[in-house]
Amino acid sequence: MAAVPSSSVGTSITSFVKQPESIDPSTFSSSSLTRTLSKPEQDSLLSGLNNTLRRCREGDYVSNLFWIQNPKEIPIDPNVHNMYVQIALIECLKGRLSEEEVATACLFRQFCKQLVFEPDTVRTYKNGKTKIKQTNVVKVPRVPGSDNIVARYTSDSTTLDENIRFIKSVFSLTDLGCRVFLEKLKEEPARKKVFYIFPLPLGDVYSWSPLYYSMNQIWPFFKPVNLSGERKRIQLDPPSRVFVLPSFTMIRIAFQQIYRDAVKPVPVLGRISTRRIEEFKRRDERVINLGFPSRVFDKSLESPLFADGNYTGPGVFSLHDFYHYFRWCEVPRNERKALLRIMDCLQDLQKTKSASEDIKTLKRLNWVLVDGELHFSGDPFGRIFNLSGIPWPDDIKRYVITDMVLEAALWENEFQLTRENLLPREQAIYDQIQESISPHLGAAAGGGGGGEIPSAPKESSDSDSGKNPT
Repeated sequence: MAAVPSSSVGTSITSFVKQPESIDPSTFSSSSLTRTLSKPEQDSLLSGLNNTLRRCREGDYVSNLFWIQNPKEIPIDPNVHNMYVQIALIECLKGRLSEEEVATACLFRQFCKQLVFEPDTVRTYKNGKTKIKQTNVVKVPRVPGSDNIVARYTSDSTTLDENIRFIKSVFSLTDLGCRVFLEKLKEEPARKKVFYIFPLPLGDVYSWSPLYYSMNQIWPFFKPVNLSGERKRIQLDPPSRVFVLPSFTMIRIAFQQIYRDAVKPVPVLGRISTRRIEEFKRRDERVINLGFPSRVFDKSLESPLFADGNYTGPGVFSLHDFYHYFRWCEVPRNERKALLRIMDCLQDLQKTKSASEDIKTLKRLNWVLVDGELHFSGDPFGRIFNLSGIPWPDDIKRYVITDMVLEAALWENEFQLTRENLLPREQAIYDQIQESISPHLGAAAGGGGGGEIPSAPKESSDSDSGKNPT
């Protein structure tokens, strides 16, 4: 691969290493990476970053951070990568790197950790493939040596055609779509146009990440690439299947090209609450959790290793967030607004419930909508009441449909949804509610004092509350 001119790689941090300067604490509140942390957590992280800053030796860390100048010199020492992502965050908080560039460094470290750094380990998890509640013991294969990792620069003319092949595979783009994508990427700095090629373990993909296996049955992105006869040409030995990890910026641009109404992916460090995920969604954003090698008090900022009841590993956990991002992008903008309205209904209804089982069911349904585990893109919107294996008790369903009746103008004008978008069973409920409300509306219009319009009818339900989301 041709070397990338240092001027295109980015600003060196040599100057600030020679003259250390403390990090402004106020930047933690303005960066999406850190603003979801509490103030004490931000202070704890700040202290750790300042310690890293004091330990840094003089050097051009930013150029090496993305390995586009010396892709054959990627170290296999996880401590080096831990330090580099900490330096990347420091540079971001000082305004010299973007949040997306930090996200790329974190994603690269996470997949190195999952596929390269960690020794052979015994993992136990529930068998998500067959849904049988038993514990399997799986040996996670290790891919030895950093020679097996390749860093690529998308605009390197010597490998452009080959690079196009990898980009097409990652995002399922046509030849034309790939060239449009590269044109959109053209003005970005080199460090935002890098992608990484990891050899995959020779065993079944299910063995090293059951959730990656499950996602690949559903979405068309990030599938393993079979190199067949090209293995020797890009010096990957011995595996013939690879995983391609694009930069965070490349992922964002590709999804915005594929989905007209794509929301913005926002990188955040550490775990994030349901409430926070919802807050971002209401701003047309979807958070992407990134692992970070720090602890704040007794809390690790590393990514969880499990999601949806399956073992993920550190890299695939963030990929799983991109999966939910993809699910939300698939939903048309008007229907996303309607789903937010339904969340409001569920949260309002929680305030009126006293039974713990009712509240638990409402919270589960709300989580399905917040997390975006939605599989009805292109289907009638009314399928919302039949999603994700969690039954909607009749009283909860009627409460939402009552809102559709009482606020019909809002649903039709703002969400472009009416009775006709419901399935027959829910249409019948809609008609019953409308019929019960019509006399009140008529009396009110005629000044006859027909009384208050009834609220959503409440009916008891013995429905199974379903699986608890993770």
